[in-house]
Amino acid sequence: MQINTKFFPFPTGLPDVYLVGGTVRDILLNTSPKDYDLVAIRDPMALAEQIAQKAESRVIALGKPGLRLYRVVAGQQVFDIAPAKGECIASDLKQRDFTINALAIRLETGEVLDPTGGLEDIHGKKIRMISYENLKQDPLRMLRAYRIGACLNFIIDGPTRDAISREAFRIRESAGERVREELMKLLATPNAFPHLAGMDETGLLLEILPEMAPLKHCGQNRYHDSTVFEHTLRAFKELESLITSPEVVIAGVEPTPELFKSPARLALLKLSLLLHDLGKPEAQSVDEKGNIHFYAHETVGADIASNLNHRLRFSNKDRQYMDFMIRNHLKPLFLFLAHQKNQLTRRGVFRFFLKSGRLSFDLLIHAIADNRGKADAEKTEAFIGFATDLIRSYFQDFLPATADPPVISGHDLIEVFGLSPSPLFAKILEQVRMECLANKVRNRRQAIEIARKLLETASFP
Repeated sequence: MQINTKFFPFPTGLPDVYLVGGTVRDILLNTSPKDYDLVAIRDPMALAEQIAQKAESRVIALGKPGLRLYRVVAGQQVFDIAPAKGECIASDLKQRDFTINALAIRLETGEVLDPTGGLEDIHGKKIRMISYENLKQDPLRMLRAYRIGACLNFIIDGPTRDAISREAFRIRESAGERVREELMKLLATPNAFPHLAGMDETGLLLEILPEMAPLKHCGQNRYHDSTVFEHTLRAFKELESLITSPEVVIAGVEPTPELFKSPARLALLKLSLLLHDLGKPEAQSVDEKGNIHFYAHETVGADIASNLNHRLRFSNKDRQYMDFMIRNHLKPLFLFLAHQKNQLTRRGVFRFFLKSGRLSFDLLIHAIADNRGKADAEKTEAFIGFATDLIRSYFQDFLPATADPPVISGHDLIEVFGLSPSPLFAKILEQVRMECLANKVRNRRQAIEIARKLLETASFP
């Protein structure tokens, strides 16, 4: 098989230089690669310098001596140039993870090299390990199999699944940040659910997220017909359904919410849902009538998730996102219960939006998926209608109402009342803002009067 190398963005006439790995796989699948992995048998540094000169970039040396990799970044494209592992390109390819990644293109001729049967596996949409030892050599390859499967809609063949089942415990040997990167790439795909289910079958999921193990044996109350673990996976599937068909909950909302434009944020939302009930086993209690309760499980769960997120080395920003989602995932339900009792006011809804900020929509989508994962269809339908109305209110009422600058600021509190900056500022300004949103304050004079009364009574909700 020959490939036309004419349009490759690097020198192609050099002998013993090969395009390798996933880059070749993507080209064969008619996908334009952003990253180019090359092997230079003779002098990888010289090739890297040629690419850098052509791209008006520079060479970055990575790795330890003997395992050196040369990287050139040119705009959105990344070129990684390495020496061959072994004496020849065939030896290098046979040390890789899966057959579909053990392909090379000889740049001098365009010839495709396939020593392990990767072309046939690409045609059959199959992920197959090259050898058991190769899989054990880098345990992260087990997770990568599911990530590639999710990205390409490929299946993992039986012997490879069996090997993952036997070696799943080794994933704990992998660095947390490497596990995080593969997991988040998997979750960023539109249909991660069947691949998560496959990871559960081989035991890999609970080796990566051992905090979820107690959920498998935790029964629930009358609103559920499953264990917490089963409910979680069901809710995850519902979340992906909502993401795939967002018109169910955002009909008439323009423009498309920011959440749906960010695969990375969607992946965080999905992980938050996987972790949202971590606290239930520890918080479970049974009252004198035999009813099961999970009081404060959201707080317990957020604390458990915090340890997990540190282990996988998430950024502070991502940890804060997941902590907020887990700690507050019941808030929409509390609003619904108040609504059913005719106790929910515009002020209460807008206070929820103010406290949740730009994550209001994420939290409501999460809550809808959570409820769709329950057994009580009648109550679920009522809640979804309520939450959908809240979503429209957020975009059509709340956001336009908050577009104008605040009526008063901290400077006004200093000037009028002689206050010094303190946490009290935020409480006063939030309450004044709430009165504005409730249409009870329309100008600076009224806002100052509200602030005066708050200071006199020290009354804050």
